[in-house]
Amino acid sequence: MLSFKSTVVVCAYYIDDSPGVQHNRKAPPYTVYARKEVILAAGAVNTPMVLMLSGIGPASTLSKYGIQVIVDNANVGQNLVVGR
Repeated sequence: MLSFKSTVVVCAYYIDDSPGVQHNRKAPPYTVYARKEVILAAGAVNTPMVLMLSGIGPASTLSKYGIQVIVDNANVGQNLVVGR
């Protein structure tokens, strides 16, 4: 079953054995897990931000802000072009 949630601020994105997201639709923030996969579509700016806050991104940047590195990927958050 596919379901959509809108106006939800995602705090973390999990890719390990139990994929899911933590969000703050209700207080306090809570985590929702998926049976198979989670599709993250938060726009050109917010998707890289959520990935980095979740530990997916350039290790040097994540370490600089004290975020545990889950996946070192130098491409996350790069090549964003605003207006041409």
